[in-house]
Amino acid sequence: ESSAANYSYLGWDIGDGIVYEYRNEIDGYAIVDTYPDLEEVVIPDKYLGKRVLQMDYGVFQNNHNLKKITFNKYISEVNFNTFQNCVSLEEVVFNGNIKSIDQEAFSGCTALEKVTAKGSIDLIRWHAFYGCSALEKVTCKNIKSVGAAAFEGCEKLTEIPSVKTIQS
Repeated sequence: ESSAANYSYLGWDIGDGIVYEYRNEIDGYAIVDTYPDLEEVVIPDKYLGKRVLQMDYGVFQNNHNLKKITFNKYISEVNFNTFQNCVSLEEVVFNGNIKSIDQEAFSGCTALEKVTAKGSIDLIRWHAFYGCSALEKVTCKNIKSVGAAAFEGCEKLTEIPSVKTIQS
């Protein structure tokens, strides 16, 4: 069970099953937790009039109900373990440019079939999509760099967009 219901005493805000924390250093909100029963999430561009700019490590980790996540145009990094073992996740949509998809961000998402990036992706790190055995398609304008074994265990993936650098 998520501890999201206990966060009000910290001054964090909860909207549509997502727990937000305002951060002065970015003059915007970060997603710090989520309710475990969420099935489809569209991250809003703004919350309470300020941009939603970050997601903390592991905020969706082990959510077995999540089927689709749509990012806003402002979040540019997917941190370590953010979606790890979301075994029902089928689709990911990025609406902005992505600087980095970190290690194991989507590892173990065994139902993930499709990743769509409407902008570019600078870096997909080591094991970012490890074990995504249903992944068939990654659609993106441009991927600059992919870490070794980023797509290891993705047996159905036959093609990814042109990549400038493959890291060892």
